[in-house]
Amino acid sequence: MSKGDSLRIHLFLIGFFISFGLIGYRLFIVSYVNHARYLKTAETQVERINNILTRGTISFIDRVGDQTGAATNKKFPVVSIVPAQVQTERAGEVAQALSDITGINADVINTIITSRADVSRTLNKKLDPDQVARVERLALRGVSITYQTDLYYPSDSLAADVLGFLGYNCGCSRTGHYGVEAFYDGELSGSGGQQ
Repeated sequence: MSKGDSLRIHLFLIGFFISFGLIGYRLFIVSYVNHARYLKTAETQVERINNILTRGTISFIDRVGDQTGAATNKKFPVVSIVPAQVQTERAGEVAQALSDITGINADVINTIITSRADVSRTLNKKLDPDQVARVERLALRGVSITYQTDLYYPSDSLAADVLGFLGYNCGCSRTGHYGVEAFYDGELSGSGGQQ
């Protein structure tokens, strides 16, 4: 074996061990360091909740010291559909049934169903209890009710100018806009998975 061959073998082995070390490091980060975050995600999926982006609660305190919720987290029902799981021959019937319940145009739902995509598509958010019961009674394959945690304002528009609102920034993440929501965004969002 020549000196050049020996050098190539050594460089290959060094590259191999560096790659192995980097992969091992990444596995350590994913499995050990980020364990709590992935555990929370798994628990949330078991509970059939779509997102775990909860925020802190904002309350009003009156002169007596009683608290009234101004902004809090609430689970809202969401109807979702996986087009690939819906029977093709029943597409029109399923679209019409869901249209009657959700108020979405049946042609729009039919277009989603005929796409045959194998990913879940959200049809409607924040259903009322009657709509949830009606969708569940249909017992359609590929159609499900899940729950999504979102910000809820129990006092409706009371002090809306002061509270601000929760919206999306350019990076598609939820953030407070204007008022208390913006000023205390860091505290309301929590950090490192802690609330």
